[in-house]
Amino acid sequence: MTGNSEIRRPEIRMKSERRNPKPEVPAASSSPQTTGRLRTHSDDSDAFEAPRRTAKTRTVSRSGFGLRASFGHRVSGFGFLLALLLAGCDRPPAPGSAGTTRSFDTRGVVREIAPDQSKAVIRHEEIPGYMPKMTMELTVRRPVELRGISVGDEVTFRLHATDDTHWIDTLRRVGRAPAEPPTLTPFLTPKFAQELKPGDELPDAEFLSESGQPIHLKDFRGRALAITFFFTRCPLPDYCPRMNKHFREARDLLLVRPNAPTNWTFLCVSFDAGFDTPAVLRSQAQFYRGTNTTGWLFASASQEVLSDVAPGIDLMVMKEGESFSHNLRTVVLDPQGRIFKQFDGNQWTPEQLADAMTEAARRPAPGQ
Repeated sequence: MTGNSEIRRPEIRMKSERRNPKPEVPAASSSPQTTGRLRTHSDDSDAFEAPRRTAKTRTVSRSGFGLRASFGHRVSGFGFLLALLLAGCDRPPAPGSAGTTRSFDTRGVVREIAPDQSKAVIRHEEIPGYMPKMTMELTVRRPVELRGISVGDEVTFRLHATDDTHWIDTLRRVGRAPAEPPTLTPFLTPKFAQELKPGDELPDAEFLSESGQPIHLKDFRGRALAITFFFTRCPLPDYCPRMNKHFREARDLLLVRPNAPTNWTFLCVSFDAGFDTPAVLRSQAQFYRGTNTTGWLFASASQEVLSDVAPGIDLMVMKEGESFSHNLRTVVLDPQGRIFKQFDGNQWTPEQLADAMTEAARRPAPGQ
């Protein structure tokens, strides 16, 4: 399996970290620098409107496959994986829509096929230089190629990735794979928890910042805060990398908008704390934001902390070998730490996020 071009990865320089007692929160600047489904409160009053869906209680079974999906029914086995990934990624852009296309020939075992055959969950082999052996939900460019292919079949296919999206084609059935146990294991251990709604305060949590300093959500009181969750080894461009790119574009919009508020911060939180050390996060940060650190931080969350935060925002994370399967959740908090808007999946735009941050930043600060 080889790619037709090299993957550009941010260089990682490891060095010792110093821990300072108090973190610094980057301030936004008004000077110019080089926009899915969302839930929101009313923009016309201080009262929060009822959420679009009722709050619900979710539990995790010992196997990890008893999670209740975001659309309200219980799934199990690989059906959970498909539900989880579909909850994280909606319709992607058209294939080949941006950037240079990289292609890789590989093979794997089909675990799930979407009813319209537009997507397939495949446990694929390692793709050297791109991603490890893992189970991924992949976009099928020509659904007709899935005819005659069933769950449990071993297939060969070609994976294509641009800067913004991915797809697979040239699927061929090459045999039947022997049965094997599920490869996903629970990563989070949340207790019974009710999903929060707009207007609810997100409980305080401690993260480890890119500088090696501990930071807390309460440190951002008085500012609008956008939080998204990712891991640096996430390979497909329409998952974690898209979240980081959207943050970059939303921040750039806020920096150049006339009369835009300046009390805001963007925070990208990795759930792969074992790998995403402060040094790795600094490299990732430089890759996306360059030398301009205004209003944008990278951090990591421990499993314990993430287990407390995840249920309230319907974040789901499962471990598979050295990688993860997860959905996508981006949350905007107002200056009082309350949920202002939540974006589910990856179909929201930088403009929508910038608008939400502008509105949230203008909400009353604590004590006002």
